[in-house]
Amino acid sequence: MALSMSASSGGAGAMVMPRAMPTMRQGPPKAPNSSGAKLAPNAAALGADLVDNQKTKTKNLKRSVAHLPIVCVDVFGGDNCSVSYQPPGVVLETKTLKSGKKKVVERPVSGAVPQSVGCLKNRGDLVLKANDDAAHKAVRRMLKGNLGAMEKVLASAVCSNEEASVTLARPANLLGARSISSVHSSILSNYTHSTKKDHAEAGVAVSIKEQALDGTEATGDDFDRVAFDVKMHSDKSSLALLPEEALSVLIAEAKYMVKAKLDADNIAEKKGNDNSGDDAVDDEPTENYPVAVALPGWCGDAAIEAAIEAFGARESVVFKRGICALASAMMNQSLHSKLQKELKDLSENGKGSSAQNAKEQPLLLVAGLTPEGVELHFIQTGKTQASRLSPFGVFNSIVSNCFQSSMPLSNLPSAFDVLCDNLEAILPGRQPCAILTYGSEALQKELAAELEKLAAKRGWSTGSCVSSREDAVSAGACAFVAHEHGRLDDDFLKAKYVSTCAVGIRCNYFGDDDSRKRDGIVQTIFDFDRKVPTSQYSIEFSSAECACVRSKDGSDDYNMEDVKAFEGAKYVPVREEAAKALRVQIVQKFQRGGEWVNVGDEIKPLCMEGDNEGELIGCEEITLKLILASSGLITNSLEGDRQSVVHAVKEAEKNKFWYYASIIGAILFFGGFMLKSWYGEVTFEKNTKKLLAYYNHVLPESLAADDKRQAQYLVWKYSNNIDLLWRRLEAKYGVPVPDSWPDDEDDEEENGEEHIVDMDDEESTNNLDEQDSEL
Repeated sequence: MALSMSASSGGAGAMVMPRAMPTMRQGPPKAPNSSGAKLAPNAAALGADLVDNQKTKTKNLKRSVAHLPIVCVDVFGGDNCSVSYQPPGVVLETKTLKSGKKKVVERPVSGAVPQSVGCLKNRGDLVLKANDDAAHKAVRRMLKGNLGAMEKVLASAVCSNEEASVTLARPANLLGARSISSVHSSILSNYTHSTKKDHAEAGVAVSIKEQALDGTEATGDDFDRVAFDVKMHSDKSSLALLPEEALSVLIAEAKYMVKAKLDADNIAEKKGNDNSGDDAVDDEPTENYPVAVALPGWCGDAAIEAAIEAFGARESVVFKRGICALASAMMNQSLHSKLQKELKDLSENGKGSSAQNAKEQPLLLVAGLTPEGVELHFIQTGKTQASRLSPFGVFNSIVSNCFQSSMPLSNLPSAFDVLCDNLEAILPGRQPCAILTYGSEALQKELAAELEKLAAKRGWSTGSCVSSREDAVSAGACAFVAHEHGRLDDDFLKAKYVSTCAVGIRCNYFGDDDSRKRDGIVQTIFDFDRKVPTSQYSIEFSSAECACVRSKDGSDDYNMEDVKAFEGAKYVPVREEAAKALRVQIVQKFQRGGEWVNVGDEIKPLCMEGDNEGELIGCEEITLKLILASSGLITNSLEGDRQSVVHAVKEAEKNKFWYYASIIGAILFFGGFMLKSWYGEVTFEKNTKKLLAYYNHVLPESLAADDKRQAQYLVWKYSNNIDLLWRRLEAKYGVPVPDSWPDDEDDEEENGEEHIVDMDDEESTNNLDEQDSEL
């Protein structure tokens, strides 16, 4: 299918676009009015008001949580699930007025930086008590959504590994999984998949299974989920927990850890300040604490959506783990000295030290290692600033390579080479000034040893790798959210991301017909290392184009003339069938060289529901629009008038009729004026000659016989009633006015010269006036 694009999908390794795909175009979205007419001034004002209202709501929302801490837990950190928080921006205190009444006031708090409170109790695993009635009841009530159930789960169900328990290993790794087969092998090895019969025989156990969101059997659509099948009590039925539900318990645990730390600090502050007669107000539920979400680069759309749902805060913000670690490690003395040296070198090379341009910004390699995979990022730091938190305010991701593996270090060299090749394509000749690692201390040592060897092979002068604190990811995420909420005073923090996953579409033009069904080629829409958020990408589908592809048995050997051949009324049934058969699947690739994974269910873009249940009606054309957000979420929408094929043909015929009717009407309208003008001119000349001929026969010696201008004036004067002129002439001279005289032609030949009347002669002029007055 013909393909036209106004911009490349970006990134290295972009595949060649096949022709057998729908027409595409990329660029800014059209105006909301589909007619293409200019918006009225009041419409632009209305749009500005909507933006202002949205900004006001966001500002009010942030202000409503200003007295609450911002919590982040690095649930993807493997054995290092650190918990950090950003202290409240204001403290609520009770003031006693002179009248004796008490009033709650806000006391601003400045200069606060992210704080660490340690790690989760079970390092990212959810451990629940086994064969405990109270624990089983608390978890069951939580799954039903009962108020206050989470607090009871933390108090009576969550325990440590030393006690009799069941363990839900790393629930974060299963976020968004639709089927067990879609779970990466490095993660799947940590779980068992068993049946209900196996549970009955095992007594107490935990396994994973496939089910629908409502707990029913899986049906193979986008509502399916991988869930934990937990047999907590040998005498009770098993419970099904979604990974989001299990992870929400760990998030609640982290919030309670932060609350306990704040309560302890408040008590210590009161003991150290005996003069304070005002009490701090701290009765806000922990579930209202805003949360920062730090995700690894291999998380796709489904995992990101599930993570935001699990974190369940008023203001959840998604960041990448690598940039969070870098932002937190900026005050590391070793890293700071390397950055300053790089800035000095760039300045000596004549590139300045403002770090505003990409060629002027220091470049770092940021690498993280977990038991499930490796994250590699080349990041530039820009916008120098005097800050107690970070000497740079902008973190610009250039290229990334994140992958999951059961043996991540063995796959590191090949991933490292791909990353460096992509960097060379974007920033030729550049090399990093430092290598920063993040993760647990033990894993950082293993990763640093491998990276130093790889850097030495490339001749880099980066020296030893700089290690970050184990809580760098969680603290950095808190810092970014704190900046969003205005809690860092004059400090500036901004992250610019590239896509760590690829997004594409796969088209099937034969529907469910297995005999003709083809595995469509994936069209890459947003490739790896594409700057995000992206602009809106439009993909146009038409029933005529689909019918043409079907007629070619899926071949791309056709042109637009072949497509137009299917646009007539003759091919309405063919286009209707092609529209109903079209299937579009959005797919995503989580790591370079990996497999494409379906995102959501198949879309039937050219179908709409009819009046009867289960009835589908084929549409003539539609536009699919895709956007990739900076968080990694994919947004899609279908836009168009959604006319049925039959209705579209009728509309086309109707438009064709009115098109030609308007042309004919215009021809008749303007042609009528031209015809009328021409006929009037011919009649005018004819009557003028007729009047002159009459004077030549009736008054041959008079001035009127040869005065053409006077004759034209009389004809013009009686143009609306020329018969009246003839009757008056007949009445005055007693001679009828014929249409022509027998000897007119002879007279014209003999009198070849025109008689000229001197209009300046007073006597001649008076004679003409007398004739005019008489008539």
